[in-house]
Amino acid sequence: MEAVLNRNILIIEDDDKLRFNLERMVRSLGQKLLGSFSDAAAYYDQIVEKLKDADLLLLDVNLPGKFNGVEFARKIKDEFKIPVLYITGNVEEKTFLNAADSLIYGYLPKPFSKVQLDFSMKTCLLRYKLEKEAENRLKKIQKKEKLIQIGEFAGGFVHDLNNFNSLILYSLHLIKNLAKPTKEKTMQDIYEFAEKGELGSVKIKQLSERYRKIILNQGDKEIIDIVIDELFDDITRFFAHKMAENKIKLIKDVQENLSLRTCEIILLQCLVNLVSNSIYEIIDKECSERWIQLKAYSSEGMNHFEVSDSGPGIEKEALHEIFNFGFTTKTGSKEEGSGVGLSFVKASVEKQLEGEIRLLEDRDHTTFKISIPSLED
Repeated sequence: MEAVLNRNILIIEDDDKLRFNLERMVRSLGQKLLGSFSDAAAYYDQIVEKLKDADLLLLDVNLPGKFNGVEFARKIKDEFKIPVLYITGNVEEKTFLNAADSLIYGYLPKPFSKVQLDFSMKTCLLRYKLEKEAENRLKKIQKKEKLIQIGEFAGGFVHDLNNFNSLILYSLHLIKNLAKPTKEKTMQDIYEFAEKGELGSVKIKQLSERYRKIILNQGDKEIIDIVIDELFDDITRFFAHKMAENKIKLIKDVQENLSLRTCEIILLQCLVNLVSNSIYEIIDKECSERWIQLKAYSSEGMNHFEVSDSGPGIEKEALHEIFNFGFTTKTGSKEEGSGVGLSFVKASVEKQLEGEIRLLEDRDHTTFKISIPSLED
């Protein structure tokens, strides 16, 4: 069984002798005794204060006073999500059923041995730990689904904006044709204003198309010819504010006149994901040296893309897990990761771009390398 030691254990037991033995056994089993009480009602305020730091509650079912153990567990369960191990000499079905709708994680009938107590406590603690991990994983998946929905909404918004902008662009084009340059000042002003508006509208169209590619979450696998310099320019514009705000320099190293035929949206999303991870790593580790390099070149019929950063790199112990779904190096950091980013990139590169991605372990800094062929329609 996985080690679950040095946890804060709280005891509520009215039998003085048993309570003393429980205290002694809890300590000898490698756990920490947070507190011990004989009556839940009489010491309610003190118990509630201790519950804030407790990992497990050992609770006698048949407590004296205003309410018994089961009633106490029901009273606290909404405020304190703490596992309860019931201890009782009464093993009747009715007693068990009454306890079942509280936070029951275990049921230990009297008398019991030190070994039985140890096994029961560890079972409760491990079950609670696994349930919390599952709950956190579900929240991350739900968050990912929400981001996908936001991406789809944003994609639709950009599409609608572009449609509206097309009407403006066409109207400005007509106005400019009607108000061709003349010596008449009013018409000259109208022409100049229309020309400026047209230039602005063209810019909106260009920007909306760039952002549509980055946020698109649909299975759009259109294969087109792309110029890598222009692809890197899109990434630079997308992260310009974030990188300027955090004083991160983006270095581009592209083989001259490099182009290829592939699914632009998928490749762009993969590179954006890697750059986003690099930005996070530099900020989170508070690196004094701050740069990210995008490199692209072709060799032996393959096209290679490298994303490197000035971060401290990935620990050796994590190297074999980094592409696994759910694995993240951001645990305990300022921003906890979902563990789906790199697994998504790997799946996209292999299944949709027909290539491979790997971490170059012989570099001083973290470098991910994507290698893909040119695709046929």
